[in-house]
Amino acid sequence: MMRLGAFFFVSTGLFLGALLAALAGVSG
Repeated sequence: MMRLGAFFFVSTGLFLGALLAALAGVSG
């Protein structure tokens, strides 16, 4: 259960990072 939570946390962080990078690329 803890491992699944860690995986979810990391995948969410990577997704948000990619999303912010995409938005920064589009805006700038």
